Amino acid sequence: MMIDSGNLAQDLVSLEFAELIGAEYRPHQQKVGTAAKGGTVTIVGRCKPIKLFIENVPQAVVIKPYVVKELSCPINVGRAFLGRYKGKLEFSPEAGFLEIQGQKTRLISRSDVLNCPLVTDSRIKKKVSETLLRDSSPHQGLVYDGREGACTMVETISGHQDVKVTAKEKVTLDPLSAKFVRVSTNGQAPVRESHKADFC
Repeated sequence: MMIDSGNLAQDLVSLEFAELIGAEYRPHQQKVGTAAKGGTVTIVGRCKPIKLFIENVPQAVVIKPYVVKELSCPINVGRAFLGRYKGKLEFSPEAGFLEIQGQKTRLISRSDVLNCPLVTDSRIKKKVSETLLRDSSPHQGLVYDGREGACTMVETISGHQDVKVTAKEKVTLDPLSAKFVRVSTNGQAPVRESHKADFC
């Protein structure tokens, strides 16, 4: 979820995310300017209320988002959301924090994985573990730490061993972007072709 103080519109979710969770929405056509890949987003509908749980915030928050095409992240909330929940953003040289209903949670980068040490809420950690273990196929046993400098090591959930991963191609990435890269483990672990939906 992106906390976007520059979002002067309502709560937004991407069309891909809405389809992934099976959200019901009624058609609605409109264009607004916010965190789109091209500077504007096309609204295609309005969802029924969705409950979200934020790390270290006991009570769920509720959004009734617009569904948009080509949003730069699955969920984008802005000033309307912050006002509704008396939200505050706080920054220091070391970290950023979101305060919701008097409870603070640390902001993490979109490049941080959800099973990283910065995530401390047991509810979130449990859900992430369940998701990783849900599919018994071999590729789900690999957890990739996508931070810079950690691109050669993954950890298997069963066995907890490090596996060296090498890229099969040279790829240049723009800042704050992502791209699928063909990789090899030199026979140490199974690798299969992955698709965007595998990582939503």
